[in-house]
Amino acid sequence: VILAHTRESVQKLFKIIKFAYEQYPKGMPKPKAKYDTKNELYFEETNSTIYVSTGVRGDTINNLHVSELAFMEQAEDKLIATFAAVVPGGVITIESTANGVGNFFYDFFHEASERGFQSYFYPWFWAKEYATLPDGIEFTDEERAYQERYGVSEEQLAWNRGRSQTC
Repeated sequence: VILAHTRESVQKLFKIIKFAYEQYPKGMPKPKAKYDTKNELYFEETNSTIYVSTGVRGDTINNLHVSELAFMEQAEDKLIATFAAVVPGGVITIESTANGVGNFFYDFFHEASERGFQSYFYPWFWAKEYATLPDGIEFTDEERAYQERYGVSEEQLAWNRGRSQTC
């Protein structure tokens, strides 16, 4: 199960699942989908289903992926109901872009180990492709301090400034 934060995201995420299924490697036995709805695939021979939803209740889940938890409305209530459906030994993965400080996701992330989770943070500047030419840019003292603190290049600072100005 993939738990999405909006109805629009349900459709976008399911398109990714469908694309992956359609690109199944040649030469490998491809499970046949008995039914294929707008947000669910069911494989009879393995009695397994993959689907995307904005909420789950009263199901049996072996693998759960929660997408964009920081932007999910009523996140705590949804997680309580959804986590209850995950079987003992099931796998739960949560990913999200941060969304400020002092909210449910922020607290969940910082209390991950107390909740039985391992947290990982991947800063934007690890993606070396997030860079652009800094033609003529005069960087602020704050940007230079950020550069020194995190070891980012001028090209990365230029990309980040361009991104910030379009938000």
